[in-house]
Amino acid sequence: MTNVTRHANATRVTVDLGLEDSLIVLAVADDGVGLPPARSRGRSLGLLGMGERARRLGGECMVNQGDPGGTVVSLRVPLRLDPARLPLVDRV
Repeated sequence: MTNVTRHANATRVTVDLGLEDSLIVLAVADDGVGLPPARSRGRSLGLLGMGERARRLGGECMVNQGDPGGTVVSLRVPLRLDPARLPLVDRV
């Protein structure tokens, strides 16, 4: 939502949250200006950070162009986290 506020110039945002098998599924779609060109998108620390946090939870984060425009961010993470996937600093 912070990225939508800062960058999208959107007038509408849709947030969907649900369960799919044993996954938490979140999708945030906006009708804003869309993504920058692919060559500059890979350098975005915000997008890289979202993907890294999803991977730490055993999931994935995908960022795509919306249809017909805007941006869609999709997150899929396991409902139950495998403790072996956590970094050592997070284990007790």
